[in-house]
Amino acid sequence: METSDPAEVVRAYLYALARDNTLQARAYLASGSPEEPFMRDDARVGAVESSSNGDGTYLVIADVHAKSGNYRVTCTVAALPQGMVITDHFYLKP
Repeated sequence: METSDPAEVVRAYLYALARDNTLQARAYLASGSPEEPFMRDDARVGAVESSSNGDGTYLVIADVHAKSGNYRVTCTVAALPQGMVITDHFYLKP
């Protein structure tokens, strides 16, 4: 999926993980590996909000509801030659 919407990049990444498609999920990352172990077929992506950092990157925050609890996934998304990709990501269980 090619998109210029940073929120859609994060949503697609999380959906790929929920389908256990690590190869597709990895395609949304500039580097590194998917590290959201709670993203399984029971996980549901809730609100996804995106804001510009003012330097060409975006902060994207997604709420995820999983069997193991609720999580907040925070990503930095940037436009690179290969398209919009996640350059940094982490999650918290509030």
